Amino acid sequence: MRRSWLYVLFYLSGASALIYELLWQRMLYLVVGVSTLAVSAVLAAFMGGLALGAVLFGRVADRTRRPLLLYAGLEAGVAVAALLTPFAVAAVSGVYTAVYAELQPGPWSGALLRLGAAAVVLLIPATLIGGTLPVMGRLVAARSDGLSSSFGLLYGVNTLGGVAGATLTGFVFLHYLGMERTLWLAAGLNVVVAGAAVLAGRRSECPLNAPEPAAMPPIERETPAGSRWWSRLALTCAAITGATTLGYEVAWTRILGIFTSNSAYAFALMLSVVLLGMGLGSLLHGWWARRAGDPWPRLAGCQALLGGATLAVLPFFRTGPAWLERCSLADSPALLLLGELGLTALALLAPAVLLGTSFPLLAAGVAADPRRFGGWLGRVYAVNAVGCVAGALATGVTLIPEAGLRNTLGLLAAANLLVAGIAWACAARPSIAWRVAGGLAATMLAWVAWQQFPVGGFTKAAPAEGQRLIYYAEGNNGTVSVMQNVYNGVSWLLVDGQPVAGTNRTVVIDQKMLAHLPLLLHPAPQRALTVGFGSGGTSHSMTLHEGVAVDCVEIEAAVPAAALNFYYENRNVRTHPRFRLIVDDARSWLRVAPVRYDVIATDCTNIQYKSNGDLYTTDYFELMKSRLTANGLAAAWVPANGIDAAVLKTLLRSFQHVFPHTSVWFMNTLATDFLIVVGTPGKLEIDLARLRERMAAPAVRQDLEAVHMEDPLRLAYTLLSADDDVRQYVGSGPLNTDDRPVLSFSAYGASFRSTIARNLVEMMSCRSDAARYLRTTETNPPLLAQYAASNEILLGHVAHFRGDEREALRHYTIGAGLLPGDSSLQELVVTAYLHSPAASTP
Repeated sequence: MRRSWLYVLFYLSGASALIYELLWQRMLYLVVGVSTLAVSAVLAAFMGGLALGAVLFGRVADRTRRPLLLYAGLEAGVAVAALLTPFAVAAVSGVYTAVYAELQPGPWSGALLRLGAAAVVLLIPATLIGGTLPVMGRLVAARSDGLSSSFGLLYGVNTLGGVAGATLTGFVFLHYLGMERTLWLAAGLNVVVAGAAVLAGRRSECPLNAPEPAAMPPIERETPAGSRWWSRLALTCAAITGATTLGYEVAWTRILGIFTSNSAYAFALMLSVVLLGMGLGSLLHGWWARRAGDPWPRLAGCQALLGGATLAVLPFFRTGPAWLERCSLADSPALLLLGELGLTALALLAPAVLLGTSFPLLAAGVAADPRRFGGWLGRVYAVNAVGCVAGALATGVTLIPEAGLRNTLGLLAAANLLVAGIAWACAARPSIAWRVAGGLAATMLAWVAWQQFPVGGFTKAAPAEGQRLIYYAEGNNGTVSVMQNVYNGVSWLLVDGQPVAGTNRTVVIDQKMLAHLPLLLHPAPQRALTVGFGSGGTSHSMTLHEGVAVDCVEIEAAVPAAALNFYYENRNVRTHPRFRLIVDDARSWLRVAPVRYDVIATDCTNIQYKSNGDLYTTDYFELMKSRLTANGLAAAWVPANGIDAAVLKTLLRSFQHVFPHTSVWFMNTLATDFLIVVGTPGKLEIDLARLRERMAAPAVRQDLEAVHMEDPLRLAYTLLSADDDVRQYVGSGPLNTDDRPVLSFSAYGASFRSTIARNLVEMMSCRSDAARYLRTTETNPPLLAQYAASNEILLGHVAHFRGDEREALRHYTIGAGLLPGDSSLQELVVTAYLHSPAASTP
């Protein structure tokens, strides 16, 4: 086997490793949640396995004469262990759920439990993957000449393989193949690599089988005196470099998440850019190492440049660039993708190149003796991996919430300068005095530069004229801000730049009716759960129903901390005696919740944002169902706008797959852009007498009057479709599942496109008459009038969304004639008239 083919194997190995990393993370996140502590626990388990494998197999690699056969064994072992991980996840899931439910641990003890669950699943496969790198290094050490440059090339090729694995998994495999088939694909790559390595390893004449370790001469290179402290300094540099690598990744993911769509695609872009930069940096080191020179001053230069580059680009990321906003409004997924790719590359590519150069330089700095290269490489890699875990955990859990993103990046840059100082001290030349003077000068220069950078937060866009930022917090899981219009007082709550709640009237309808609708449909609710706190409006509206205990699960503690800015919406619900706030991931809580609920309402605002799509899979709906009482109802907010028809049908089809008796409701008192989907244990039944009695409760009635929903018949005829009519609308097609999360990977940037008019027209073709589900003594004329008027309202909304206010006015006027006393229709008529061309004609 030629050496070039060896690099092909390393490339494929890197691709499979990143596929596994993304798959295993997703598998475990679905069990333990996606909070920062949960993510850190999974990362710690994976990186800990890599570190253990690097140490164990680094020593073995130095003693073997046939590293190719050892490498083949590791790759085959990874394939077998990887295919067993789904079974391990299933087994651990049951144990984890039982133990968690029994102990009800706090945040940190819960993180330890999550770490234990992840370690059981990942320890063996991650250890085997971690062992491949020192064995690769041993293969390079088979020829001692050009050791540093060869390892840089090898590491670069392996990392570029990771780029391919991450990109294909994020953009293709998960969407079109699903997790199970992607897992088999990655295992197949390992088998191919193992088979090729076995064939090459059995050829005795193969130059890649290493000579006896004793026959490998040490490299002549001047090193600092005192090898013990020198080696400790080298490992210290490796640990700090690992910590800053993952620290930067966490911090920049948070910053870029504010400006980009922050979807699964955006994460894949970020990871691909980081890995691409690191791969290019390793290749750069391979070229650089061909020129004679001490690696320590080179490492010092790279780390100093890394800190400087971080500080240099920081001022340009206070707000999102205007050109990215134009890309998002251009109705072109390709243009938006290129815009987010460009922004990510501007922020991360240069630092990633410097990071990629640093690790091979560290390896070159300690690899004076090829006979012990595998062992030393394993130790350096292990310490680096442990540093990665510490950096990610410290950055996400402590530094960002306590110090803020700006200061966190400053501290990480300072850590780079510390590594630069240590590396400069380890250099053979120049003299110690010059090294100390140079280090002090660089430190002073960095401190002066840091003082010049502006203080403040990061927002998606600078406040426009008439807007002001009234709240800002950088929490564990997201950046929370509140913007207010100074002219009309309308406020918006944003998480990572995504609007999630507010005081706009259409949003208020969403917040209130997601609480009232399922609680009113339930015959006698006692306990309810709402997923997502937002402004607190949904939680408050739920507490208005007498005797109902309300739980709210919210992943980001900074969101309810902003509740004082929405007092009118939530009335300080956090102090209500029947309300309990649970700071956790929704799936994690539902898995371990010690109680069952009569109503569970899921409120998300963008199914592509972060992991929101995982709250719309059939597996999640099954989880909801398992936590409902026998007569329990499930409800979910569903976007009607910014979602293609095929994707909307997939979402509703997935819900109805779990809840066969599904009804879809459109709150039509204003031109809203959302649906509420409700799953009932039996056929939908609207008991008008009970509805009227429950809606007459003073607190409930007052809350409903604020959104013109105080009339029971008016509420009943917001029903859009139910049961067989929903089934007819969604038709046959794919489901959104944990294995194949098609909603998370739906059309890129779909949320920026207006699709509501088309979606409403299609759904109206399968409309249900609410009279079929009413239990009432009302005569037919009022029911017919309500049905006819609701159709006119829908047609008016469609015309409004299409920009035809004259046609909207016509339909609203007909509807108002059918329901003369309906104040919401009268308001729609007036609003449409004021916006129609006739109103502006002299």
